[in-house]
Amino acid sequence: LEEIVGEIDDEHDTRVVRTRLDGPGRNVVSGRLNLDEVADITGLRLPPGPYETLAGFVLQRLGRLPQPTAMVEHEGWKIEVVAVEGRRIATLRIVLPPDGGDST
Repeated sequence: LEEIVGEIDDEHDTRVVRTRLDGPGRNVVSGRLNLDEVADITGLRLPPGPYETLAGFVLQRLGRLPQPTAMVEHEGWKIEVVAVEGRRIATLRIVLPPDGGDST
């Protein structure tokens, strides 16, 4: 099944959340982060929708599988696709808005 739809997380999978700072107000994160993890790490609060992950949010906003450098904005925050692996957004860069990013 995973060959058809991509990786499926289950209770037996070990999850390593990878993030790194990429300059002031810039984080490079895994597309697999769920919305709560994104908020905890960066302060960016995304609206609920038909997605559970940061990559899902970006796919929903773009309406297509993006290439690296594709970008979406949400309340001044910029979310840029850094890497795509197969049919999955692997890594994204989240950039804090100039006003400090109070997205609440």
